[in-house]
Amino acid sequence: MQRIDFFAHVLTPRYLAELDRRNIQHHPTPPASILYDAEERIAVMDEYAPGDTSVLTMMGPNLESLVDVSLAEKLAQTGNDELAELLQAYPDHFIAAAASLPMDDMTMAQKECRRVVEQLGLKGIQIVSNYRGEYPDSERLYPLYEMMEAYDLPVWIHPVFANGPMRAPFDIESILGWPMDTSMAMFYIARSEVFERFPRLKFVVHHCGAFIPAFYPRIKAQFFDDPPYLEHPVAPEVGRRAEYLKNFYADTAIYGHCTDTLELGLRFFGPEQLVYATDFPSMTPEELPNTIYSVEQLPVQADTKEAIFRGNALRLLHING
Repeated sequence: MQRIDFFAHVLTPRYLAELDRRNIQHHPTPPASILYDAEERIAVMDEYAPGDTSVLTMMGPNLESLVDVSLAEKLAQTGNDELAELLQAYPDHFIAAAASLPMDDMTMAQKECRRVVEQLGLKGIQIVSNYRGEYPDSERLYPLYEMMEAYDLPVWIHPVFANGPMRAPFDIESILGWPMDTSMAMFYIARSEVFERFPRLKFVVHHCGAFIPAFYPRIKAQFFDDPPYLEHPVAPEVGRRAEYLKNFYADTAIYGHCTDTLELGLRFFGPEQLVYATDFPSMTPEELPNTIYSVEQLPVQADTKEAIFRGNALRLLHING
């Protein structure tokens, strides 16, 4: 069976070269060649996860953390053009891609969104969990959400570093801080008017919804059900929004033998909203079979596993199987 890795990462050569030409420090160390060498990447996929095809997303840092908005627009265009070229050059291994946008300027972001969907054929956009402390519930993003709902294409949310005193060394924060920021983004979106204004909008979150499935009862009780110690009561419309935390699509990119965690996510989001993903190549190649094995070991019927491995992705991407 062909599996669709719904949240895989790439850094494209011209995009990287443009950053380097401008002496922009984009990563603590030079990126591994597997991120930008398509042939090397495909060889690893074929060896460790034969049958996989990837949905490509640009690996961070996000543009807003690197450059001003005018340059962000140019870099986004360069990277998105290269994503489209990869889909054309390697259709058996790259089935779709999500675009990067210059998110500091909504007019520019909408213009690039329209271009990538209508001209390049990309299948959605990637945003991050916060923009310098501005979370994705911000009304500034509503025009973009309106576009994505009209296109009926997904919005991938990738975690980034949170602002403030919780900042920690990269290796700790990427393991613990990023799931926390994903959870924060989901919380803010659910508690806001986003799903009421855009009920058909589809967000895809990394790492099986991070902390939300495990802590949903606590989150609901503390922040949606009007605990008596709150100074101001929770408005009735906010109290109803706890269920919106179940509106997200979550992926299987956890690493290791993680069937128990995936089973929790499956029960929380439902079989139609769990998608296979590996976070490739942000792990050792040996981790790829572990994710496949963990999905295969879920105590569900074969048709549910097929939906997780590919059916849900095909539906979200509007691709005939």
